[in-house]
Amino acid sequence: MLLQGPSLIPEGAIRQIVILLHGFGSDGQDLISLAPYLAEKMPQTAFYAPNGPQKTPIGQGYQWFSDAGWTFHDKPGIDAAKNLLEDFIKEKAKFHELDAEETILMGFSQGTMTSLYAQPRLSFPVKAVVGFSGRMVFQDEFPKVYPKVPLLLIHGEADDVVPFEQTLVAAKIFQEKGYQVQTKIIPFLTHGIDEQAIASATTFVKELSK
Repeated sequence: MLLQGPSLIPEGAIRQIVILLHGFGSDGQDLISLAPYLAEKMPQTAFYAPNGPQKTPIGQGYQWFSDAGWTFHDKPGIDAAKNLLEDFIKEKAKFHELDAEETILMGFSQGTMTSLYAQPRLSFPVKAVVGFSGRMVFQDEFPKVYPKVPLLLIHGEADDVVPFEQTLVAAKIFQEKGYQVQTKIIPFLTHGIDEQAIASATTFVKELSK
């Protein structure tokens, strides 16, 4: 099985790939709507927004793994999602004749959970991870050997779905593992992505290329 979903690929040479991972009950079409805004500051970037591998039990959209009664404690599911994501990265990197390391993961909510879980467990280092409105799952099972990559974690202070403190918890854990982590807490923002969040993400990615 290979993940499927919409994409935005500019003409000309591609130098990096961004994979957008949607939240629980959503789909790739939702997040690919961010790509035109991101592309303004990120030229020569191919954007992919695959659908999660499972339909949700609520009959709406997709999920990367089970919400398990809103505990999101689904180890087999998130492991399977990690494996599918790794295959997807390799396939798109091969298509664009790039190293898989030229991939940036950008997740929202459950997509952030998936990205933060997958990154230390991939067989290669990605370029960076940007997480919006998410949290860390299975934090006590960090692998013994892992590639450290730059992280940017963005969260709305008024988020009533995933409290913004979860981003601070995740940042602390990754920092203790030796990662370089930036956080951005946005006042008045609820569970979503606004212009400030997009601007922070594009500035972060641009800095990586300097």
